[in-house]
Amino acid sequence: MPARKPAQGTNRESELQRFARELGSKRGLDPIPPFQHEWQGAVAESPLARLWSWMCGHTVVQGVRSAYAMRQGRPATLADAAREIPMQRALVGRAWAEGERYGAWRRDEKQRLWLAGDGNMTQIIEAKKRRKIDCTVYLSKTEISTVQSWPKERAAQFFELWDGLQSYRRQLARDAIWRAREASQRIEDTIRGDFGLLKKRFPSERRPVNVPVVLSALIDATVQSTPVRSSIVPASEPATVPSPASLLIQREEQRSSPPTPPLAQGGSQNGRYNRNLERKTSKRLRQIEGVIDRAFQTKGAGS
Repeated sequence: MPARKPAQGTNRESELQRFARELGSKRGLDPIPPFQHEWQGAVAESPLARLWSWMCGHTVVQGVRSAYAMRQGRPATLADAAREIPMQRALVGRAWAEGERYGAWRRDEKQRLWLAGDGNMTQIIEAKKRRKIDCTVYLSKTEISTVQSWPKERAAQFFELWDGLQSYRRQLARDAIWRAREASQRIEDTIRGDFGLLKKRFPSERRPVNVPVVLSALIDATVQSTPVRSSIVPASEPATVPSPASLLIQREEQRSSPPTPPLAQGGSQNGRYNRNLERKTSKRLRQIEGVIDRAFQTKGAGS
């Protein structure tokens, strides 16, 4: 029996058509199985993907069909997202801001979380380009507001230095990862060789760490003002009393560094080497940030 055709002249709006109109979608809706927007919520996914999965689960799913996120009959909040995903509230806020730049969602005056029904790929591409040079990483909203309230010249100078610091930070982290990978691969090759599972490897090129020009003078000043000291203090030289902040940092590093299990052929030495490298890297970054803070405190006092 052939399928029945809808009666002509019927202007009745279907549920999906209504929902597409509320979302602002000009191309209708593409129904997909719930799993296709649930698997991005896994812990291994990025904060942006996990938040997107949560937004879909509170808007487009059958039984909700709301243009803005709903939870138990009320508008959902980012605090709900942080609790249900689960994810740190600060990471949820950053992921939401990133999605806003892409046009994936928006928040209205009532703080409702709206899913975007349509977008512009050019806007997404430009937002991703800006994300690569986003120099507001590691700054709170309060700090960003404070910097933006400064005179334009001073704010621009700060962001230039801060952006250079983030570039330098990423290069140091990349180099540390390269060193750790090289050390672990040597251990892996030993294990593979013992069990006859040798793997052909292609040599990896170590990319150099380039100091941003804007940070050159600061890094030189940091190195000169903080000479490397021996762990043995001569009897004629008074010992330096560590500050409470340095004690807290040292305690946190010891707590976050798990003991290295004994591995084949120098595994313990490689583990100590990697931990020492991470500590030196984090110490260097703290020194640079301290120099930047002192530089702006001095300029602020003089202005």
